[in-house]
Amino acid sequence: MRGELHKDKVALLLHKWKRDLVWLRGLQALALSLVMAVVLYKFTSSSPLWSLPLFLILWSVFVFVDPRWKINDVEVSRFLSRHFPEMEESSHLLLRQKESLNKLETLQRQKVEEKLDAMQPASPVKNAIRRAVIGLVISLFISLLLAWINFKPVARGDISTEKKNSISPEIAASIQSVNIEIQPPAYTGKGNRNQQGFDIDAEEGATLVWTIHMTKEVTAPKLFFSDSTVVAFKPAAGDAKAWKARAKLNHPGFYQLAVNGEKSAYYRLGMIRDQAPRISIRSPKSYTVIDYGMPLKLPLFLTVSDDYGISGVTLVSTISSGSGEAVKFKEQESALSANYAAHLSQYDLGKTMDLAAMGMHPGDELYFYAKATDTRKQETRSDVYIVSLPDTAELLSLEGLVLPVSVNPEFFRSQRQIIIETEQLLREMDTLREETWKNRSNNLGIDQKLLRLRYGKFLGEEEESSQLHEGEEGITDPKDIGNAQKILDQFTDKHDNAEDATYLDKDTKNQLRATLTEMWNSELKLRTFKPREALPYEYKALRLLKDLQQKSRAYVAKTGARTTPLNAEKRLSGDLSKVMQPRNEQQDLKSESYNMRAPQALAVLEKMKVGESTNADDKILLAEASKLIATRAAAEPGAFLPAMQSMQKIIDQVGKNRAPIKSDLDIASDGLFRIIRSPSPQPGNRTRLMSDDLGEQYFKSLNTPHQP
Repeated sequence: MRGELHKDKVALLLHKWKRDLVWLRGLQALALSLVMAVVLYKFTSSSPLWSLPLFLILWSVFVFVDPRWKINDVEVSRFLSRHFPEMEESSHLLLRQKESLNKLETLQRQKVEEKLDAMQPASPVKNAIRRAVIGLVISLFISLLLAWINFKPVARGDISTEKKNSISPEIAASIQSVNIEIQPPAYTGKGNRNQQGFDIDAEEGATLVWTIHMTKEVTAPKLFFSDSTVVAFKPAAGDAKAWKARAKLNHPGFYQLAVNGEKSAYYRLGMIRDQAPRISIRSPKSYTVIDYGMPLKLPLFLTVSDDYGISGVTLVSTISSGSGEAVKFKEQESALSANYAAHLSQYDLGKTMDLAAMGMHPGDELYFYAKATDTRKQETRSDVYIVSLPDTAELLSLEGLVLPVSVNPEFFRSQRQIIIETEQLLREMDTLREETWKNRSNNLGIDQKLLRLRYGKFLGEEEESSQLHEGEEGITDPKDIGNAQKILDQFTDKHDNAEDATYLDKDTKNQLRATLTEMWNSELKLRTFKPREALPYEYKALRLLKDLQQKSRAYVAKTGARTTPLNAEKRLSGDLSKVMQPRNEQQDLKSESYNMRAPQALAVLEKMKVGESTNADDKILLAEASKLIATRAAAEPGAFLPAMQSMQKIIDQVGKNRAPIKSDLDIASDGLFRIIRSPSPQPGNRTRLMSDDLGEQYFKSLNTPHQP
């Protein structure tokens, strides 16, 4: 019977310790819920009654996740044996039946029972409960402090505390709620949206509608914008305390709200500009040559994108025919078909340009560009792409051979002669015996090889016959079969190779290398008795050779503009004395003398950070720096509006002989530092970094009046 009593005592300890655990988690949940309830009440106007369900939720979660809640009597006995030495690690004997114990275990159990009766084991969470009580006291103190800072609760439906802190107390007390409706332009395809904050980021050309509900009757509120525009509110229909104002967003800046003569802080007026369409032509290349024998169909692939949608894409093509003064131009426009009614932001378009159907002939050139229009009727043109169709008759002409060429080969006629003989062979193939025309084709291939080797010398190549002969000699000697160095010497060019031929420029070398490739392809077809397939390679090799001698003619599109006739007396005189830089009213703020105020004002702010007093000159510097920051804030409100607000607070505090807040000094200093760090480039005389007497004399001669 006594053993059963001690077993019940272990269960009683288990029950007591679980109860203490519940109290511990309850104190922790209460401390956390108090702080959270005050924060929610302060910033979201939530009812204080939310603290009770919040406490119950936290309490349940804390108890559920605590693994000690699931302990049993076996774990209690282990705890007693581990933390109480007098139990001699035998407390588990209390949980066993007496009939299952031997004599030694029975004697030890009696000893443990006597020890358990004499002691009162402390709860394992006793110290944790003590710390939880201290945490609860601290949370009560924090909650009272938060409530004291913002003692007056914000009524449901009022504007948020964050928005109240950004305006004066008089305005905050008179405004119950605010709503700003943003109506994007129709071309954007976006619907209207509403917001409750005063800072605005809207699309270019959007209509903004402010609706404010007042707590009392006031005079007509007004909006003051950074461009000196003033918009007055009008009474809303059906509500004597509601006011509405409307404005169109045409440029970024900032604005203020004025109620009963009191002005708010500055609010951001950001504008999302509409970007022009973007065109990316993936194929063809910017300059494409259609050689003889190639198909006269050119694939065109392009991607057109815009932020709000594309309304149409047009391909404008101009064909240039003739040469010299007899050149003619024919322009064509064709729309690239797609579902533009959907106004998608990106279109992947493709088209096959049939050059023959467009009326191109050998010797003509095609100039084309893509033109895209977005939903706002903004237009973008791509770069001009050129497609050239060489004239085979012009390639075979002797024109240009008398022109001097400094670094290019002089004997261009050999390739032309190979083309003439190949075409003659093709005309006579039907009348010749097979053996005869094959011999002629092979001979032409040999001539092509000789010509290729002749041009190869310009790239450091040697004759193939000598290399083959030397290689054969090197490997005929049995003693040299295993001599790797000698074999390398036979086949390695150590003194003259294509990469070391430095007397030609890089572009010329590359084009000569491409010419040799075409000659090799032509030789291959001729020596395999396929003269018809060799002809395109022959023509391309000839074209590359002629390109080395003279560049393709440049095309300048005709326009309808008429330029002003030049004054012969001023032409090439270099007189720039009467050329004046255009100025406007705001450019005075960007002059060199005014920009010097920024570093001086920054020095004043640094002096104020260390507690030094300011004088009248410092106040003037701060006022001028405030104007400079305001000018930048009108163009970039997101970057400079905080600095402008902080600078005005500093000026107000200095005017009242008070020390400004350190955070305002830091924000204003950062704004001035960014203005100083990235100055805009201004035109002017450049500082000469090194002696240049010849250039100086030339410049002086240009500025000297011309003597007839």
